[in-house]
Amino acid sequence: MPAEKPGRDRARKRALWQVAFRIWPAPAEIRAALLRVEDALQSAGVPAASAGDAALALAEALNNVVEHAFAGLAPGWVTLDITLGQDRLTVRICDRGRPMPGLAAPAGHLPDLDVPRSDVPEGGFGWHLIHSLSSTLDYRREDGANLLRLDFDLRVDPGPDSSGSDPVTPRIARKD
Repeated sequence: MPAEKPGRDRARKRALWQVAFRIWPAPAEIRAALLRVEDALQSAGVPAASAGDAALALAEALNNVVEHAFAGLAPGWVTLDITLGQDRLTVRICDRGRPMPGLAAPAGHLPDLDVPRSDVPEGGFGWHLIHSLSSTLDYRREDGANLLRLDFDLRVDPGPDSSGSDPVTPRIARKD
């Protein structure tokens, strides 16, 4: 049996849970994938609220793939690769739709809301949400594919007993 590369071996030891699968960019498929991911995270010990935060950011990112990357194009498979580590959740999304404008993810600034109600923009809130819920975000265009990586830092919540004798639960650390 060939020896593992040191970097890959260390990465595998750090991963508590990993899954990769493809979804078709359609609302029902996306919803099923989100439920699958959220359930798997909760089964791995991530609290429901933290799993929900990750699923919400993933939902926004996948909706952007459907609405923008494949707009006017024949849809294609979207690959999700999700890794839960001791202190980090990493979500990778890959699609072969159109690249993001300027080959960069939007900055995630909220649109100006100090305008008359009729002038409030319909969009522009999703990227703010994705940036707010994730600790890091990286977008690249490689070999005709969009590659979006979202990281969520996890913190250990020892629960009500400060002695540390209770089991610890990973939680997504929110940016405030």
